[in-house]
Amino acid sequence: MPNDWFHYIPQQWVGILALVWFFVAASTKFVEKYEAFAKLLPFGKWWHERQKRIEERARPTHDVEALERRIESLAKTSKKQDEAIEELQNHVSVFTAWSIYDARWHHRASVINAERDACKLPRHYDFFEFERVWKTDPLAAARLSYLEETLEGPK
Repeated sequence: MPNDWFHYIPQQWVGILALVWFFVAASTKFVEKYEAFAKLLPFGKWWHERQKRIEERARPTHDVEALERRIESLAKTSKKQDEAIEELQNHVSVFTAWSIYDARWHHRASVINAERDACKLPRHYDFFEFERVWKTDPLAAARLSYLEETLEGPK
């Protein structure tokens, strides 16, 4: 086979083929999208109808409708969950406020009882001391909850 056929091809043959390929690809996209453009080109109407049939086969409507119904139910569920979370946050806020109130009330009661000579309270540990006790001996820390207990033992 002779190599002379290279001499008959223009030097910009790659560019020419790229331009032809671009125009073919662009025209097929226009044919797929616009029916009026499809009527102007040979086999355009056939290509346009073929693409419509492919799209219809690829997208069964009953599956899409079922999926849309599922998405709607999920959206409703997430809205209910948002409302439940908001209600839970309100409960947590109320409980936090109540626990502060309760702690202050008990503190005031302890102060009133401490003013009497008959009531002698054990040593009170701050959080960091309590945390050290808890890490070394949780049972001893649990005994501190009772007023008559100390780390040294019962009064």
